[in-house]
Amino acid sequence: MNMSFLTEEKDGTLHFLCNTNTVIKISKEDLHLLESKNWYINKIGKTKYLVAASWNKRTKKQGTYYFHRIIMKPRAKFVVDHINGNGLDNARKNLRIISHKNNIRHRIHINKNNKLGVIGVHLNGRLKFKKYTAKIKVDYKDIHLGNFVTLKEAKDAYEKGKVKYHGQY
Repeated sequence: MNMSFLTEEKDGTLHFLCNTNTVIKISKEDLHLLESKNWYINKIGKTKYLVAASWNKRTKKQGTYYFHRIIMKPRAKFVVDHINGNGLDNARKNLRIISHKNNIRHRIHINKNNKLGVIGVHLNGRLKFKKYTAKIKVDYKDIHLGNFVTLKEAKDAYEKGKVKYHGQY
């Protein structure tokens, strides 16, 4: 993949433009990793990631290496979370190691069958006046947060519930 340098932020985050007109961000200290492999962009679901393929001589299999995992080196059963949801923003300030459970809680993308465009809120056709219902999932159980007249009220209730039940994630 061809990349050209665009700019550098004050904190040392480097911006590169790749041949797909996509901007990639990395920390200055990780520049040597970018130069060490042939990287490409891989889309998984709705998120794009910077990845490299490499042949493992010992196992005789091709492996996929994610740039963010090489940088952060998470232990087994942990994942690297892109705080802003952009899988191509691999600046260290945007990455954190968390459990898979907390990573799912932090998801930004909305399910494709969501008609309202808001996570945790759905239309309740059975109620006459309070037609928006907010709920949140905690340890595989749905917690009812209330029924609301407006979409904004329901969204605010979900956001409060998210802080209460999920904390910072």
